[in-house]
Amino acid sequence: MGVGARGAGGRSSSLPAYVVSRHNRVLAANPPGRRLLPGLWDWPEEQRNLTRYLFLHPVGRTLYAPWEETVAHSVAHLRAIAGADPADPELTALVGELLLKSKDFARLWERYDVCERGGGRSRTAIRTSAGCTLTYEVMRRARTGGQRMVVYQAAPGIAEEQAMLRLEPAPGRWEAVASAGGPEEPVTEPLVPRPSVATAP
Repeated sequence: MGVGARGAGGRSSSLPAYVVSRHNRVLAANPPGRRLLPGLWDWPEEQRNLTRYLFLHPVGRTLYAPWEETVAHSVAHLRAIAGADPADPELTALVGELLLKSKDFARLWERYDVCERGGGRSRTAIRTSAGCTLTYEVMRRARTGGQRMVVYQAAPGIAEEQAMLRLEPAPGRWEAVASAGGPEEPVTEPLVPRPSVATAP
């Protein structure tokens, strides 16, 4: 699943994108999308959940502003899932862990807010710049049990676009990082996640 956009000077560039399950577990990401979530990839694959990342990872707690608004939407999304399937084992395990480890999550969980995730604007700190405001769109993937693809973009010709384009490494950059054993190893498979047992229809 390719994601492209017009970059500076009319050239084509990949947009940061990742795919998440109905529980917000990250299933796949392209290289620019990986760079938007620094530190997440240090965790084992089964723990790479965006809600867990926002509450428990030191970088996740600083990545988005306003943080409180971002995490409130994430918790409300999980509340919506819990309302539809309260016995879901993956959701039960995630919520139980976060209730135990995060007072902020427990406080927001007890509010019983419910919402569906959609598009919007998010100011995100990017390692290649001081930070920029990107818009994002959330697209549901049909017949996947609730999987969504999140795609980020910026208005053409402005500073935010330039910062986003710097998420795309120069040719050969990923090979160099991979051979050095760095943390930004590329995703070598296409942006199509393996079916999730927990989210399969």
